Amino acid sequence: MVGKSGCQIPEIPDLKIKKLALPGIPRIFQMSKPDNQGKITPSMFRPAFWPTWSALFCLWLLMRLPRVWLMRLGGWLGDWLRHRNHKRRHIASTNLALCFPDVSDQRREQLLIEHFRYKARGLLDLGLAYMGSRKQLARYHEIQGIEHITDNLESGVIVIGFHSISMDLGAISLLSDIPLVSMMKRDSNPVINRFLHRSRTRFKKAEIYMRDQGLRGIVKGIRQGKACYLVPDEDYGDSSHTVFAPFFGEPKSTLTTVSRLAIKTGALVVACFFILDAKTGNYKSVIRAPLADFSKYDEVENAIRINQAAEDLIRLAPEQYMWTFKLFRTRPDGGSDPYRQP
Repeated sequence: MVGKSGCQIPEIPDLKIKKLALPGIPRIFQMSKPDNQGKITPSMFRPAFWPTWSALFCLWLLMRLPRVWLMRLGGWLGDWLRHRNHKRRHIASTNLALCFPDVSDQRREQLLIEHFRYKARGLLDLGLAYMGSRKQLARYHEIQGIEHITDNLESGVIVIGFHSISMDLGAISLLSDIPLVSMMKRDSNPVINRFLHRSRTRFKKAEIYMRDQGLRGIVKGIRQGKACYLVPDEDYGDSSHTVFAPFFGEPKSTLTTVSRLAIKTGALVVACFFILDAKTGNYKSVIRAPLADFSKYDEVENAIRINQAAEDLIRLAPEQYMWTFKLFRTRPDGGSDPYRQP
């Protein structure tokens, strides 16, 4: 190359920067190839996101603790949260009163105490869920009924989970060796969004879409023989995609997404629930047999059957369901909000 002054300027060779593997640091924290859910950008390291990175690093440290220590620490943290978080305590108390009206006040209070303890244990153990190796997950996770999924992949399987305190760890571990398609909510925090997506797809078997991308990719995945994992038990209001169905005897706004997918693809529907043993720190996935003839019923009947399946599984460990969600926020005919405090 010749410059304006006539001097010869040597050519600068293309520089190829090799990706570094940082010893001792999980791959989830390292720079990696970009995917369609967003790159790691310099803006993610602004001071506004330092608390997020610090929290993720703390989760990585906590997963190094002995399991018994972590469970005890979670119990103490749960008691503290129950005393400090008045809003969530009120929501959980309201849900327990609505769902277990025939249970004594003393028993419901004990369920409330245990719920917050298990919830804190689940929070502290998210490091294992999101950064644990395949070997670690297999060591601490027992699966009952996996054949209900693996034996039906060719005909299509929709696995429905419910919001237990160990939902993330159970789902990631359960489906780590099974071709999977699923959905997740796009988080407003780009660090969290990137972290969750990379964590849930780190075993290379999962294809996860954001909710705002629609259901086309989900339908395609089911027809390709992938298991579809969905969690349909939140209250999404009163809309064309929800119906009211009884949940522990109370009318609950229930999504019809599972029903529509099953009817469209002919897939079987399998319900599962994840349970933590606080004494050992081990987890168990309980998978039920497929719901019979699910694709032949209408959306209302299917919503009733989904909620009934949820009830049966939740009763295995009622303290471990997410009672701090506003499960009955939407009421039929615009009824009053049961969570409104006087």
